[in-house]
Amino acid sequence: MGGPVPPSQTVTVSNAGGGTLGWTASSSAPWLAVSPASGIAPSSFAVSVNPWNLAAGTYSGTVTVSASGAASQVITLTLTVTAPVPSIGAIVNAASFRAGMVPGGLATLFGRNLSLAAGAEFPGGATSHKGATVTVEGHRVPLLALSNVGGQEQINFQVPFDLGTPALARVEVNSGGRIAALQNVPVLRAQPGVFEYTPPGSGVTHAAAVKPDGSVVGPTNPVSRGDVVSIYLTGMGPVLPVLQTGQLGPADPPAVTYLQPVLRIAGEEAQVLFSGYAPGFLGLYQINIVIPDTAPSGLVNLDVVVDRVPSQTSKIAVR
Repeated sequence: MGGPVPPSQTVTVSNAGGGTLGWTASSSAPWLAVSPASGIAPSSFAVSVNPWNLAAGTYSGTVTVSASGAASQVITLTLTVTAPVPSIGAIVNAASFRAGMVPGGLATLFGRNLSLAAGAEFPGGATSHKGATVTVEGHRVPLLALSNVGGQEQINFQVPFDLGTPALARVEVNSGGRIAALQNVPVLRAQPGVFEYTPPGSGVTHAAAVKPDGSVVGPTNPVSRGDVVSIYLTGMGPVLPVLQTGQLGPADPPAVTYLQPVLRIAGEEAQVLFSGYAPGFLGLYQINIVIPDTAPSGLVNLDVVVDRVPSQTSKIAVR
């Protein structure tokens, strides 16, 4: 919502006759509130508005004051909500936060006034959420997450599979009818980015890695030499069979990456058992590897290279 919230208004209820006049007040819309909702005349109540969950537009509501033995009085109110002007600061790989985006992968758009999201919200791939849309070269894209935490706003979206590479693209965000655009966003053939998390009490980011039993690799659950582990990332480029934008990763058979990755643990190349689109997910890739027998113990480096493009250096705990 743009502009200040209108201040509350006071309504006075009086009794022009004899006796006691008890009254009640009610509103017709959830954005319109009265307080208190009842009283004995002469007295008053406040009328206030809460427009935060409203999309841009004009809204009408009424407040009805009723009293036994007296005609009801209806007050009509009109509220105009204007969307603030959004702005785009940067568009980056959703895992590595490096500038640019890769077809089929996940990108993060940082900016201001991007949506009406409060906290973190997950549209699950819908192309519109609370009046917000993102378009790449004029095509609406699936939205994975919208957040506004501590004034830091972002939108995570899937980059269309059918973009040519290398190229420069126009990205627009529409929030409540107001549009911001960023021109010349680099579209890259590949830009591997490893998803990471910070284990509680660790203070150090670790690669998002999962053992075959589904447990997450971390300081209290390290991998051993010879173990199979799945690494999750994005920006791996085209897959076979070809998938459509918004299509979840198939499971049987899974979609495999056209470009073969090289993954190293502490500088030692690991055997890659599978590289492809993570089954059941959108924009997420998965590499299954065998931890090298020569890997040292401790928190060691994990690096991925695809089409001669390196990922950021991440970490993995080895027993």
